[in-house]
Order: sequence, then structure tokens, then C-alpha cells
Amino acid sequence: MLIGELAATAGLSAKTIRFYEQAGLMPAPPRTPAGYRDYPPGAPGRLAFVGNAQAAGFTLAEIRSVLAIRDSGDPPCRHVATLIGQHLAQVERRIAELTRTHDVLIDLQRRAAAINPADCAESEICSILTAPLPAPRQQATARRTGATTAPENSNQGPCAQPTPGKASGRESARHGDGHRSRGSARTARVQGGDHAG
Repeated sequence: MLIGELAATAGLSAKTIRFYEQAGLMPAPPRTPAGYRDYPPGAPGRLAFVGNAQAAGFTLAEIRSVLAIRDSGDPPCRHVATLIGQHLAQVERRIAELTRTHDVLIDLQRRAAAINPADCAESEICSILTAPLPAPRQQATARRTGATTAPENSNQGPCAQPTPGKASGRESARHGDGHRSRGSARTARVQGGDHAG
């Protein structure tokens, strides 16, 4: 299979195929008597594998290591699974970094909308980026939880209970009236006894 036919079958350019050959991803094919590359029937499948591995984020060196294991006659699946795990961890770290950057940019966008360029001091260069930003993780946590600070005197609400040992003014007055009434009755009985004697 000449390189033009292989390129058409694989959907690649002849230049890309030659690059893969130079990078060690494609073995050097035999040549025709006229000196043209003559690729074997398995070449399109190998090129398809290289494309799939690149789409998964594998580097050329990693793809080369997988192909080397296969070319030695062993299945490279365990090695591929290890590479997949490593790339997945890298992607998750990048997602976390991008999320933090996204939060910072959202806050900067809000600040930019509220700032008057005429008030931007020359010494600050640009006040949008001069003032420090709160930590993106704290901002995201506050937005997710919607947490608010509760008042310290929470027992002053509508369901507050009176403090033990302290009677209200009305109760004190009622108790005081009772004591005075009982005292007046005792005084009247004593005075009545004196007159009767």
C-alpha cells in the first residue's frame, strides 16, 4: 500500500504519516523497487489506534510505549489502564484549578462592572486587579451554603422564655397587692379586738 492510498484510507495527510514514522509510532515500511514506501495491511489500524490514543490525551511517548509492548507480543492493556488512571487524575486537578480560576474571573467581572474608569488611580495601574480577592474556595462555599451569622441574643425572639428567678413587673405588682391586702386585714382584726376589750 503506497503512502497516498494509506493516507486516503486513514484520513490523514502523507506528511502526518511520515511524521509518525519519524516519531517511532509507525515502523519503517519496506520499499518498492522504485523506492516508494509500501505499507503493510495493518498500517491503517495502527494509525487509527494512534489517533484514538491522542484523543484520550496520551503523549507520543506514552503511545510509543504501548505500541512497543504490543510489538513485543504482549497485551498492553494493564499499561494502558495505568496511563488512563494517571491522565484522569491530571484532568480532575485541572478541572479544580479551572473552577477556582472561574470563580476569580466572575468576581473580577462584577468588580469591573461596578468601577468607574475615571476613578482609577494611575498608581494602581488598574483598580480592578489591584484590590485583593477573597479565596475562591471560601467564595464558592459561601455561595453553596448561603450561610448567615445568627444573632448572639437568640433568646430575644418571639419564642423567648423569661429568665428563671425574675418575675415580670405585672407579677410583682400582683404579689405586692396580695401582701398589702393580707396585712390590712390583720390590722383591722387587731384594732377591732382592742375596741371590743
